[in-house]
Amino acid sequence: MTSTSLKPRPGRKFCPACNAAHPVEDFARNKASKDGRYRICRKAEAEWRKQRAAAIAAGAPRVIRKGSPGYVAPEAASPAPKAASRKRAAASKATPKAAAPRRSRKDGRKLA
Repeated sequence: MTSTSLKPRPGRKFCPACNAAHPVEDFARNKASKDGRYRICRKAEAEWRKQRAAAIAAGAPRVIRKGSPGYVAPEAASPAPKAASRKRAAASKATPKAAAPRRSRKDGRKLA
């Protein structure tokens, strides 16, 4: 019985947007990812950006993240908090938390 691996050959990476394996050089660099490359290939990213720009031009809403300029909180998105959780919130605000003790290394030097 032979087993087939879903991993691409060395030097190649799978793009879920294209559903194909491409050379690693086709993926933009990303220091935050485990393999150091972006999730989808440059060609798929460019296609997505074109489609998104066309959708916005046609009137599709832009996604504005919470905290950015222009963000408007949805009114009916979350129900009013329950009485018990309001009491807990009030109690936690009333009692100040003690400062955590400073940790130090085994050799006695303070952590930065």
